[in-house]
Amino acid sequence: EMNKLLCADSPAQILRKGAPVIAAAWPLTPDDVRRAADCISSLPPRLPLRLAALFDGTEPSKLCARLMRLRQSRCVAAEAAAIADTAAALKEAAEGRMRSLLGGTSLSVCRDACLLAAAKGTLPPEEAAARASQFETWAAQHLCCRREDLALSGRDLMTLGVLAGTAVGKWLDLLLAEVLEGRLPNTQEALAEYVRRALR
Repeated sequence: EMNKLLCADSPAQILRKGAPVIAAAWPLTPDDVRRAADCISSLPPRLPLRLAALFDGTEPSKLCARLMRLRQSRCVAAEAAAIADTAAALKEAAEGRMRSLLGGTSLSVCRDACLLAAAKGTLPPEEAAARASQFETWAAQHLCCRREDLALSGRDLMTLGVLAGTAVGKWLDLLLAEVLEGRLPNTQEALAEYVRRALR
């Protein structure tokens, strides 16, 4: 029933009036529920997004476990936690960090995180919309946002002389950071040359 309430068209009034009952059933205070009511109503009626808004202030790393204890599915709980975590990171994120956020999750989570940041007031609505648009542009351009997007693979690194094992992962992380920050182009030649110079 709580999920239906959260996904109603305009749940703010019901949330405010029912705050004591909701707080008794879920690990929230009535004030938490009242504070979240307007924010929740301003968001599209998607359960993970509205759960992230309701549990604002809960450490994102603990949000997934808390929601699963409340009988939310693992999928819904993980998505709500990802939205909350991404929204928290958006405020200070430079371009390279934003691309790594997209690389660490999905485009829909990044879009929802922008909506949540705007609804909570941590980002001005125009800036949140601009960041959501940027995420969409990067996704459409298939820009390098994660290890798998690099033009150089782990096998390529071993061919260049990097020892198999954890060193390969560390090199991939280093190359990804260089590409995300714009210090290296994501081409096989440029990445290979960077590795060759470092291994000399």
